Amino acid sequence: MRLTKLVLLLLTPAALYAQPALFSGTAVNAVDGQPLSGVHLKLFAVNVGGVPMESYGALSGRDGRFSIGAIPAGTYALLVEKTGFVQMIVVTGAIPLDSITLKAGERITDYKIEMTPRATLAVRVVDESGDPMPGVGLEVTPASPGGRVAASVSRRISPFTDAFGEARIAMGAGKFLVKATRSNPNPTQEVRSDGSSAAAYGPTWYPSATSAAGGAPVELAAGSTRTVEIRMAPQRSMTIGGTVSNAPQGVPVRVYLFSGDSAAQRFNLTRNAMARTDGTFAFGGLPPSYYRVQALAAMEGAPLQSPAVDIGPDAADLTNVHLALSPGTQVAGTLAIAGDAPGTSPGKPTVKLTALATTQMVSAPSSAPVDAEGSFRLSGVFQEKYQLTVDPLPEGGYVKVVALDGQEMPNGELDFRRGAQGTLKITLGRDGAELSGTVMEKDGSPLGTLVAIVILAPDIDHIVPKREGMVQPGGKYQLKGIRPGKYQLFAIDAFRSGLSNSAEDFKKLAVAAEEIEIKAGEKVVKDLKLVLKEDVDARTKK
Repeated sequence: MRLTKLVLLLLTPAALYAQPALFSGTAVNAVDGQPLSGVHLKLFAVNVGGVPMESYGALSGRDGRFSIGAIPAGTYALLVEKTGFVQMIVVTGAIPLDSITLKAGERITDYKIEMTPRATLAVRVVDESGDPMPGVGLEVTPASPGGRVAASVSRRISPFTDAFGEARIAMGAGKFLVKATRSNPNPTQEVRSDGSSAAAYGPTWYPSATSAAGGAPVELAAGSTRTVEIRMAPQRSMTIGGTVSNAPQGVPVRVYLFSGDSAAQRFNLTRNAMARTDGTFAFGGLPPSYYRVQALAAMEGAPLQSPAVDIGPDAADLTNVHLALSPGTQVAGTLAIAGDAPGTSPGKPTVKLTALATTQMVSAPSSAPVDAEGSFRLSGVFQEKYQLTVDPLPEGGYVKVVALDGQEMPNGELDFRRGAQGTLKITLGRDGAELSGTVMEKDGSPLGTLVAIVILAPDIDHIVPKREGMVQPGGKYQLKGIRPGKYQLFAIDAFRSGLSNSAEDFKKLAVAAEEIEIKAGEKVVKDLKLVLKEDVDARTKK
């Protein structure tokens, strides 16, 4: 089962409470309301690795009734299956499954599950000449925001066309937009001497639109089969190429091409290819988009990497991109603890720089131990933007100040994109604050989930869920070593807060956050109520 990274971070096993709960109800045909037998229901909790843990199941009888007893209190994903039927739901969480929160001793006896006779969408994808196109990815989404989709353990319906350019998708009734995307076309540059070039096809919405707004919805009735044809829209193509320099003789160099819908969003790997023996490379047949190209020579112990080069969708063919490999540079620094006498050893912490770039290719962060005099030297620092961390911190400790050549770096972020030079000075504080309390349901009742997390962020542009914010049994939470200052504070639920894997989602949820000021050394007790998607929607409309 594949879940988003965000969900893998937040989901934990359901809490085990002394009083078990009961979950029962009826499964019916959504078309005629008649009871459905043989419907398989499964409630399951998921651990942080995305592996199903405790699961509880039942099969509906002839009268459509089902019952699952002796369930520990907690929040569960609900998966419902019956051959020839699908469950249609409105997705409000990170994955398209309903979630059920059961409190200790709770008895749910009237839960209604509606199953819709499965519809089949047959899609044929062709090029501008009408020839079939194999290997094209298909994505089906509701035509209207908030529309229903078939419940599934996968967030998207994304099959690929076969050798005949065809694919069949099992789904439910409704109106949908169908998007076709050609995956990794022309992975190597094709040399042509006749002046022609390979056609470039961008994302195409049924029947042949280059945007979702221009696409026509496909309507499916319950139990029906419909066949549609998507004619891929050819677009202006571009070529990105150039030369990689500074590669050691005999060391293979791989060039990576990333793409995105905007310059600010996270880029995804589109293609990669080995540089030629003369150091040149080229990617052809590219549809207009935002691209980032970067080279890497994976040498044991000391990888070589080039700075990233960004290219916009309005660029013409760009064949002179220069990617200069380097082993990175060394950055020296000192670490001290505020209030300690000069010469006092800070212990044995490690300073670590983790790249924040959307196309980070060197997965191992740059790290270095701090010696007894408080000095350290980081190697392999590239022209990237980094997040600095220190571990372990002293009791009540936090990173108080990070300065590069005397200039303070907010939030511990270091930008070396213009060159990794300078001296770092890190000051730790021992007077970190503590924040604790209880997280409750929106109505103030005891929390019925352990997939909740408390987020404390200095501003909406630095909202990152952290494991230390995980809510414990009974809704308790505790954060230690907090740097004094003003923060946005709120608690969310992975299933019910409408999260995907986007920083924009967190910004939306922060609309309902509370601003709190935390002073040095104080212990703040703060009870919180879950922020749900409907809270954000309500505030946004005002």
